[in-house]
Amino acid sequence: MIPSWIRSGGRLLVIAVLWVLPVAVATVGGVGRHERTALWGKRSDPEFGLVGERNIDAAQPARLVLERAPSRSLVWPHEAGVVTSTLADAGDKPAAINDGDVLFSVDGVAILAQTVGEPLYRDVRSGMSGGDVRWLDTLLVSLGFAERSTLDAVGRATASTATAIKVLQRVIGAAPDGVFAVRHTMFVPASEAWELTDVVVTLGQRLSSGNPILAEVTRLTAARIEPTGPREAAAFLNDDRLAVQLAQGQIVVGGLQLTAREAAALEPLITDDAATVVDVRVSLADPIVIGIVPAAAVIASETVPGKRCVVLAGSDGQFTISELPPVALVSDEVGVALVDASLVGYRVMTNPAIAGEYTCV
Repeated sequence: MIPSWIRSGGRLLVIAVLWVLPVAVATVGGVGRHERTALWGKRSDPEFGLVGERNIDAAQPARLVLERAPSRSLVWPHEAGVVTSTLADAGDKPAAINDGDVLFSVDGVAILAQTVGEPLYRDVRSGMSGGDVRWLDTLLVSLGFAERSTLDAVGRATASTATAIKVLQRVIGAAPDGVFAVRHTMFVPASEAWELTDVVVTLGQRLSSGNPILAEVTRLTAARIEPTGPREAAAFLNDDRLAVQLAQGQIVVGGLQLTAREAAALEPLITDDAATVVDVRVSLADPIVIGIVPAAAVIASETVPGKRCVVLAGSDGQFTISELPPVALVSDEVGVALVDASLVGYRVMTNPAIAGEYTCV
């Protein structure tokens, strides 16, 4: 709360037109010794007040600059069919696609993901060998349709392989003929880190060759905050905890440059998936305490540009000239200056310009 004597001082601004110039000069940040004599003439008795306190959150407009990863998709490579079931229970929680997972069903047959090994490129039957055959044999064992490898000594599919394939076919809804059709699989490389929620087919969809079955919406990979408010206000925003306010909600981040985790948490609040710049408001998540004095209490240095001081009164009656922080803190209130929080509660001379020869050197 601003002390009453500050409010009273504000009313003096309207007493006479002749006082407008000196008050404006004092408000800007203090006057020098030569201007003091020209403006006020002889000395006056010193006046004092207590340094007040104010919380500053430095709220201001800003631009949120977004960096996005390019979108990607995986398309259906087989003949056309109708999607007869989907993973409706996948929910919105990411889950990595593993080898042998059911992705969806086409014409009543489940489509299995192949994430490892050599991509299946042909129908597999007894007597065949190769990397794709070894993958199928490993899958049959891992799914429990064979107790051990069904291949012979030289790696060829056998009658045991055909038997295990028939069991698998019954489970996935295919005709049990012992020949595993390539159209019942989809190669989804584990290195590409696809998730079940990336499956984009819909129930009843007519799926043709080239249609996307997995697609990833462009995702945020990084973001940074660029304050667009006054330079003095932006000086408050460094690596402190910041509150970023968007139309859809608020997020607290650790600084102007967001981490990958913070960018991911921000994504649900961005309604435009293609946006690269978003207007936001940013403020200190933990407001800081600042001291407050009348602007006339501040003395400007005549020798060091930007240097400012105030005159403090001690309990022993002695005066001390205290230098203010080098970065000028600017109040948005006319006639008020912000000072370091360490001065809160001290007695400060409110008229040093006309009360004596006090200089800030």
